[in-house]
Amino acid sequence: MIQDNDRLRIIDLWREDDIYDPRLVASVFSTSSFTRPANVTAYAAKDVMTDSVQKAMEFPNFSPIPGAAIDILNAILISSNPAASPGSFALLLFDSPQDLATDNSAYSPTGADIQSSVGMIYFDSYNSNAKSTLYHVASFNHLYVRLAPGQTSLWGVLVSVGAYTPISLENFTIKLWGEIVR
Repeated sequence: MIQDNDRLRIIDLWREDDIYDPRLVASVFSTSSFTRPANVTAYAAKDVMTDSVQKAMEFPNFSPIPGAAIDILNAILISSNPAASPGSFALLLFDSPQDLATDNSAYSPTGADIQSSVGMIYFDSYNSNAKSTLYHVASFNHLYVRLAPGQTSLWGVLVSVGAYTPISLENFTIKLWGEIVR
């Protein structure tokens, strides 16, 4: 009810629950990339995909508000490999930095790593052209995450869901879109 001079008006706004949420206050976007090592060693299921740094991908400044709650609405993965047999990947998201094993080794998170996990996104559908492959989520419901207190970034670990043969120096870029939730 909103007061209108000396009388009250009732305002009834139509909304579709899945599309409009009055708590959403700002759109956010972040991207992270890495280039894998210069080899073509095949990945097995649950192998870590990373560069030589052995750190999780950082999605910097995903929110201008430290510790914000974010509703991730969409995610894509772009690979420089126009693979004849594209892969399937999972992005594990964390609210703190993660140390990783070397590229192409089994992902084995510690108990502390698991405690900082905030979600997972499967890239299980793709479109390829002569120069690259665009992976996207076939069916995506919103992913609600809360950044750690004082943090404005998310971190991600990309793992192969099944066997995948990469190209040498393959580049991966992941883009995340969302809305800050009050």
